[in-house]
Amino acid sequence: MAAIVAKEARRRAIIGRYGDPVKKCRIKELERYISEDAETKSFFTDYELDNGEHLGLKNYGKAVEYYNNAIVLKAAGSMLKQLKSKRRSLGIKTGDVWNAVAHAVNEVDREKYPHSLPAHERRLRERYDLFVKGGCQFLFTEIIATNMPAYKKTQEFS
Repeated sequence: MAAIVAKEARRRAIIGRYGDPVKKCRIKELERYISEDAETKSFFTDYELDNGEHLGLKNYGKAVEYYNNAIVLKAAGSMLKQLKSKRRSLGIKTGDVWNAVAHAVNEVDREKYPHSLPAHERRLRERYDLFVKGGCQFLFTEIIATNMPAYKKTQEFS
C-alpha cells in the first residue's frame, strides 16, 4: 500500500514540475502536422470583401484567425488519416478517432496558433467536412452560419 502511495506522490510531483506527459505528447502530435501554407495565407490576405476591400487589409486579425483555422484543420486531417490507418492495421475500431483529434485540436497552443475551432468533436467534424468539401471560403463565420442548416439537410452545397 505504501508503494502505491509513493508512486502516486512521485507521479504528482513530476506532473507538477514538468506538466502532464500525456497532454504534452498529444499537443506535439498535432503540432508536428501543422505547417505553413503560402497558398492559404494568400487566399485570406487577398480575399476581397463585398465592399471591395481586402480582408487582410481591413481586418488582419480575422485573416490570421481564419488562416490558423485552415492550417489546424489540415493538420487534424493528416492526424485523422494517420490514426485511422494505424488503428485499422491493428484491427481496432476507428469510431473514437474524432475524440482524440478534437482533444488534440483543443490542446494546441492558442498563443502560437490562435484559432476559433469548435471544442466539441461533432462540431469540429462538421467544420472539417465543410472545409474539405468547400475549401477555405467555408471557414468564414458568416458563410458557416448561412450554409450549415442547408448542409445538414441536403449534405450538399448550393
